[in-house]
Amino acid sequence: MTLMIWDILAIGVLVAAALADGITTVQFIKDGRGVEVDPVLVKLYGTNTPKTWQVLGIGMGIISAESALAYFLMQKSLLWAIPILIQAGAHAYFAYQNSKL
Repeated sequence: MTLMIWDILAIGVLVAAALADGITTVQFIKDGRGVEVDPVLVKLYGTNTPKTWQVLGIGMGIISAESALAYFLMQKSLLWAIPILIQAGAHAYFAYQNSKL
């Protein structure tokens, strides 16, 4: 039971941080203050100035797939929570940087 709580907590933190990153990305692109610079995402979006639905829709699709994979991996070992939380930290950092731009 405790393992499941840690699974849900780690995935919840990742989803919240990724959503904050996506929202701040949309804000600075819409305001004309910047463009998407991640080459993988630019390739997926087909542009460096994606629309809101592209950032949030494609981004949440990716995070959903990662969350499902992480959930199954964490059933084998709780150590898989570490890279998930590191990724969440990266999304939180990027959200903070986006909000400062």
